[in-house]
Amino acid sequence: MKTIIRKYSGKGAKELMDVLEQHAAELDALMGSVKGLVSYTLARSSDGGFSVTVCHDQAGLDDGTQKAK
Repeated sequence: MKTIIRKYSGKGAKELMDVLEQHAAELDALMGSVKGLVSYTLARSSDGGFSVTVCHDQAGLDDGTQKAK
């Protein structure tokens, strides 16, 4: 398995996390279409938040990265 953690911090990070949470259903559908996805999680931190994507292989992480953009 492969994992990627994306940290969102700095100016606008808290607002980005607000938007991601407001569109959670759409985000779940988008990330759910990632090939080989095991799990996708968003979590808040004091300065913004982070996402954790776990896939069976690198191809899944690459697909997830493209969709996250």
